[in-house]
Amino acid sequence: MYQVIHMHGPDEPWWFFEGWEQMIDEEYVFETWEQAKEKYHQLCQQYQKHYEHHRYKKDYMAAFWNDGDYYYCQDCADDLQNYQGFLILNRHHRLKETASSAPMSCHLKLKK
Repeated sequence: MYQVIHMHGPDEPWWFFEGWEQMIDEEYVFETWEQAKEKYHQLCQQYQKHYEHHRYKKDYMAAFWNDGDYYYCQDCADDLQNYQGFLILNRHHRLKETASSAPMSCHLKLKK
């Protein structure tokens, strides 16, 4: 079972800092790798149209952000960049932490 996760917050999705699960906005669940990959690509293409910047990492992780999209963090007394992110999990685990159940790199080529 695969999950495509949409999250937002001060970190790109590949950091997995403590409490990262609290940044999850939506979770899409799929039985097959192909279904999950298709949804991930669809979401990435959609978000790339609306965000100035994007970065993709292997293991199917993507971050999107706009300049000036900040929010104030009271704990650190600073403005932090707001990122939107997507990633694919396998049984709620990072892909590279699971057995070779899915390809490890994304060859998504999106038009600007």
